[in-house]
Parts: sequence; C-alpha cells; structure tokens
Amino acid sequence: MSIPFVDIAIIGGGPGGLALAQGLKKNGIDTAVFERDPVRADYVQGFRMRIRQRGIDALQANLPAHLYEIFLDTLGLAPTENLALDEQFNRLDDAGRSGGEPEDTHIEKSVSRITLRQILLSGLDHIFQTGKHFCHYELQPDGTVIAHFVDGSAVRANLLVGADGAGSAVRRQLLPDLTSIDTGVRRLAGKITLQDAERHGVSPFLTDFNTHIRPRDGRTLMITSHRVDPAAYARHGLIGGEDPSHSNISGFHFNNTTSYAWWNTAYDANELGPDEALENLGIM
Repeated sequence: MSIPFVDIAIIGGGPGGLALAQGLKKNGIDTAVFERDPVRADYVQGFRMRIRQRGIDALQANLPAHLYEIFLDTLGLAPTENLALDEQFNRLDDAGRSGGEPEDTHIEKSVSRITLRQILLSGLDHIFQTGKHFCHYELQPDGTVIAHFVDGSAVRANLLVGADGAGSAVRRQLLPDLTSIDTGVRRLAGKITLQDAERHGVSPFLTDFNTHIRPRDGRTLMITSHRVDPAAYARHGLIGGEDPSHSNISGFHFNNTTSYAWWNTAYDANELGPDEALENLGIM
C-alpha cells in the first residue's frame, strides 16, 4: 500500500498547529494537520485567554485577511484594572507584588479559545484530519520522514512538525532526555454567567476587575471576566456561536456566547485528592 505524501505534516491541532497550517496554506505550501481527538474538549478550551502583540501579529501574518478581520471583530472584553482583597473584601496594598502583565499584553482583549479555534479551522476542511493518534516516525534515506499512527495509517513528508503540546510524542522520540517537570501544583477553575452572578448578589469587585483574594490563611483566589458581543458573533455565521462539537457535553463550561466571570485557585498535588480522582471530576 502506498503511503500518501504531503510537504509538511503537522502533528497536533491546537492553536499553534492550526495557525501554522493557515500560514502554509496562505503561502501555497502543501500541508496537513493530524489531530488525535475528534472533539477538542480539554478543560482550557472552555475558558478565554489574553493575547500579546506578537500573537496578534502572528495571526495577521498567517490568516487570510477575512479571517483576521473576524478575529478582531469577535474579540471579547476583559477588565483592565487589578484589585487585591483580603477575605473580608478589604483592599490590600499591592505594592511589591510582581508587576502585572507583560508590556505587550493587550489586557483589555479577551479571546475565546472556542471562537479562536473556529477561526483557525476555517478553510482547512481538506487539510485537517482527526482520529489520527501519532505513535512514531521513521527517517528515510531520501531525507523524508514517515509518521505512523495508531490506526495503522502513515504519511510521508519532507518536514514533520510536532505541535502536540507539552506531552508531545514527537518530542519524546526526537529528544527523549528532555522531559516535563511536575511543579507539584494542581489548579481548579470554574465559571458563572454574569447574569447569574448578579442574580446571586456576587459583588462587582469579582466581576468588574481582575481580582486577587489573598486571605491570611488558605489559598489565593483569582477572578476575572469575559464579556462578549452577541451582535458581533451574529455577523459571522458559525464562527463565534455555540460549537456543534460540544453540543453533547452538558453544563455551561463550553458555552461560547454568554458573558461570564471565571475563577481559579491552586493546590499542592494530592492536597484535595489523587490526580486520577481530580481528572475524572465532571465538567459543570
């Protein structure tokens, strides 16, 4: 059986792999993206992120003009002011704390990971393949490389790109001595709609600022918000709307059209329970 060929094969369909694919396509370079999971439903997918100028520049360079304009139009808003409180909601002097966001971070821009993924996938129908669990590669005498997948399929390429995250299987084979270091920290996070927050009497301190609650005892809690413009979403069809791939997942976590506040706090490993138990907690 002949092995299909592509100039550049990208392992991993996260933001990095998809942005690279968009840029290669834009410049007429033959490429394909191979993603393990049919649906991207890791927990971070349901949250927003901030973006730095170099990220905006990279998107502008790699995306076709119409998709870059959609990216700008569907950006959400995040608070721009920071607030530090104790557990009694008394303001704390924040002097001496590490000085906020890096200079090139647009702290007012709030990027939905789901919307960003919808944008990055646009136009990649014949390039993006799911259900492709990479297992190993083989270098060939002619300088090409063959990537093998768990389902028995393979692809040959001039260049293989490992964009498969911190646990990259490509990296494990290429650089087996380069390992990830467990910091011993486990982070919990959640979100609530701004409408529900108001209904339950949640203080604006927790929805209108980037708030750090620093109790005398216990763990620090960070809370911020993501505000969306439904009118902007409505202008772009499926982009910015509820992602059909999440329709069978219950709860609010993967909602993509409602403004919300989100919180996160960190604990030591095994402080709340073993990793296996935490990983199996349901998403609400």
